[in-house]
Amino acid sequence: MASYFAPALRTLIAAWRSQPEAAAGVMPDAFRWLELAHAGLEQLKGVTLASPPAEEAFHQAELELQAMDRLLAAGDPLSATELETSLARYYAQLFTLGEEEARRPSFSPVLELDQLIIACINLLDGKLELADFHARVGPALGAAHMLRLGQIWNARLYADVPEPPELEQNLLAIEGGLGAVEHVLNGGDFALLQQAIAWLGTGSKAVGELLQKRLEEMKGAARFSRHPAIESWLRQEELDVDLGPGARETLWNALHGDVQGLFRLLQSARSAGLSVAEPALLARAAQTHQKLVDALAQVGAAALPSDEVASLLNPLWDELRHLQKTLESSVSGLQASLAPTPRMRDLLETLGQAEAGQVPPWLLRSELEAHLSEQAQAQVAMEAAPETCNDAMRELLASHRPALERMRLFCDDADPVHLQEGWKLLALSLPRLVEFGQELRASVGVKGGGGQVVTCVRCGEVQPPGRSCRKCQASLPHLALDETRYENISGNEQAPEGAADVLQTLVEGLQIGGSSWQDVADEVNRQLEGVDKIRQRFEKELLHQLGKNEMLDAYSQFFAVRVGQLAQTLLSIGEAVGTRNIMAVTACLGPYRQLHEELSAFQGKINEGIGAR
Repeated sequence: MASYFAPALRTLIAAWRSQPEAAAGVMPDAFRWLELAHAGLEQLKGVTLASPPAEEAFHQAELELQAMDRLLAAGDPLSATELETSLARYYAQLFTLGEEEARRPSFSPVLELDQLIIACINLLDGKLELADFHARVGPALGAAHMLRLGQIWNARLYADVPEPPELEQNLLAIEGGLGAVEHVLNGGDFALLQQAIAWLGTGSKAVGELLQKRLEEMKGAARFSRHPAIESWLRQEELDVDLGPGARETLWNALHGDVQGLFRLLQSARSAGLSVAEPALLARAAQTHQKLVDALAQVGAAALPSDEVASLLNPLWDELRHLQKTLESSVSGLQASLAPTPRMRDLLETLGQAEAGQVPPWLLRSELEAHLSEQAQAQVAMEAAPETCNDAMRELLASHRPALERMRLFCDDADPVHLQEGWKLLALSLPRLVEFGQELRASVGVKGGGGQVVTCVRCGEVQPPGRSCRKCQASLPHLALDETRYENISGNEQAPEGAADVLQTLVEGLQIGGSSWQDVADEVNRQLEGVDKIRQRFEKELLHQLGKNEMLDAYSQFFAVRVGQLAQTLLSIGEAVGTRNIMAVTACLGPYRQLHEELSAFQGKINEGIGAR
């Protein structure tokens, strides 16, 4: 699970695993996060267009929040893995909702009006209560009011830029749509909502296009700055007449809004680990933000001439816009580059949060010591079974230890240089890790997918089953891959060794960051489901034939015993995954593969017996 999400719960999970005495102090934040998550999900329902997939995603997300409620109330440290899994499933449902929303048409370029139109549609379809509908009207009225004020202010500020004649009639359409909505709230006919939707949608779309066109014309007529917030502020300062209540404050807040936007992006980049991977870029952004804050304080404290204000602010705003693009590009590029190595991505995010002071030092120490322990266990496992690992993997593991040990020094003195230098060492291995991650995903897809295909819910790419989309790196839907591995007790032409290859490949990736503990846990759960299908098929096809063929009886008995042993071995692997004991996981792989080979042989004998009857 990426540490970037739900830091309060992530801290509690880490406390339950390695710092039990810290759990009590973390618990209030965890309960607070969960309370906000419940409220946020309810709010999201009101602004999401109802559809069967969306309703199912909401239902599943609610179930996961309820599961987390129970786990937090119980307060059992042994539930750390269960809580982590439930949290991951909750975010998976939120991502599904996001993808559903991305597929729907945009009803309005104004967020508040778009959400009101969705609420109107849901209300008409019986998917929203009237009481919940009320909550969407207030923000939409506020947005429409600001559109009208903006028209009045811009007409005075930019008298040299003609106003499009269609602007007024489309603003009236928006206001007419809101009037129809208020009439329904006051007991009017619900049929008016259809007209409201039409007026709000067509009016706001036209207004958006007209304002965008006028903005370009305003930039062309700029007297002080090509940045609209600066230009509008200075034009307002030079006017002989007051624009009316709230105008000066709104235009001043627009300047601060640009600066706050950079600050929010800066904080997000730090949480994603960019302060560790690219500290110079983050330092530059932080310095620019401070210069912007100081410059606005200077402008607010003294009545400076407009030309002097423009000379002060314009180069800073140029840098602000450049940094916004650079930060966004750097974060997205870094996350895309680490997508094939989820363990390294999660580690970098933890480093970034530690550097930003968002997680306590003990959490970082716990994470790093877990990595170091896994490295040591992996090396022991390699020595015990050298055929499971090649020289390249050994070199990668050897290079990670000094990097992790350097990072651990941060926990003693909070010097971010330790994190930055340690990550530099790790980064030297990233090209090979990425290459290995790509090989791993391709290998898992080929071994587990058969002739099946899946469709990525984010970009629509159709491809063989795997962990991540080959086009956009989003997580792919899971297929019941075990059907191609196990299910046909009779007449199965595909040997089940592919499942053993899948699990071993994931465990090998776990050792060097190419796969995650969640990947292994998911695969174990899918294979346990497959074992259950084996039992069901065994009972369906073989039990009624026993006692007719002595050889078939003997092979069937062996088969049943081995299926039970395979289930127990998978359960043991699952327990080891829950405690993140890579040595125990690796130790189970030998017996696990042997059971698969024996099952494959017994499969053939049973098939022969069935065919001979």
